[in-house]
Amino acid sequence: MSSPTPYSDARPCPYRRGSRSRSYRQLAAGALLALCACRTEPAQSPEPTLTPAPLTRFEGEVRLPNGAPLQYAALLVPDPVLQGGYLGTIDIPKQALSGASLEHVRFVPGEHVDFELAGPGEPRWIAHYNADGSLGCQFLQGDSSLPCSMQEVTELRARAPVPPLARQTPLPPFPYRVLEVKVENPAAHLVLAGTLSLPRGAGKHAAVLLVGDDDARDRDGTHARHKPYLVLADHLTRAGVAVLRLDARGVGGSGGGGRQPSAADLLSDVQAGLAFSRARPELDPRRVGLIGHGFGAVIAARSATFDRAVAFLVLLAPPVNPSSAFAGVRCPVLALSGEEDRQVDSNQSLLALRSALVGAPSVVLDSLPGLDHQFQHAGASGTSEPGESDDSFAPKALELISSWISHTLR
Repeated sequence: MSSPTPYSDARPCPYRRGSRSRSYRQLAAGALLALCACRTEPAQSPEPTLTPAPLTRFEGEVRLPNGAPLQYAALLVPDPVLQGGYLGTIDIPKQALSGASLEHVRFVPGEHVDFELAGPGEPRWIAHYNADGSLGCQFLQGDSSLPCSMQEVTELRARAPVPPLARQTPLPPFPYRVLEVKVENPAAHLVLAGTLSLPRGAGKHAAVLLVGDDDARDRDGTHARHKPYLVLADHLTRAGVAVLRLDARGVGGSGGGGRQPSAADLLSDVQAGLAFSRARPELDPRRVGLIGHGFGAVIAARSATFDRAVAFLVLLAPPVNPSSAFAGVRCPVLALSGEEDRQVDSNQSLLALRSALVGAPSVVLDSLPGLDHQFQHAGASGTSEPGESDDSFAPKALELISSWISHTLR
């Protein structure tokens, strides 16, 4: 069995991020796609109800290094929450995989389809429609590329089962305003798509910009059936704090795809989001803060170092290598981690932050028992597979964040 091969990218913070990492990628031993030992089982939930949502089925095979074909079938259905988004599942019979949730699904009928499966090396299918309607497909896993075929089975467009959402996923109508927005980043010559949720009532509201953990994530932080950033945004907006969350470059409605964003790219996008928020007439430019998750916490801290107008920082599961990224912070900070986090060591992270944040006027650090890197309950095993947890974002963590922001902005 070969050892994991580090994937070199432009990020300066090499910490373990789990199977979905962009900083470290792993190759499965033997045949690529040997997913039996780590496959995502379908979430245990009631049978989904049938709705008239259009179903699109893709079938094909991946040609393994030994020449053997590995057949698959993927089903895509429109996301009932994210406009223009898609949810999906995949079957791989030879791997005894059935109904596994797909991640990072991007589908524009007649143009392209792209989806991933959580597992070693992040198996990914990328296909583009040819002029004759056929599909040209590429399969990627870790640093390897394998030939694959794909065809759209159009005759199966019919009444489709909508994959069940997690119980915390908020659904309209909302007791606040929800605006689809476009955020210009003139420095990068691109536009980012996002959602701005605004509390009801007159006056200028405090606001936060969410900075996600994985630069390939959509604005909701979608993984399996969970949308944790949507849940967090809903909670904060109900508590009176406006929230801006953006699709990362090349995801959803945002431009700038085609290459892995560097740390400088991510910083530039955050600055664009801050400028947009401060210019909104509904928001108070003096009370705009940042919430960063995982690697996004590093980007948020660096942004606050360069931009002293950032009102506050909430750091969720922050890695602190290098801790120098946090040394220049001069605003109030709340840092939370989960004791069952297997990607960032909770104790080491908070100890390093205590030393690094000496210039911040106030710092609150807390390690939350039973929670993992996603701030979901890890369960008795100490780990959780995507979709297993009932909660998308633990309520106790949500309450800590909203109450701290309210207290800090008094």
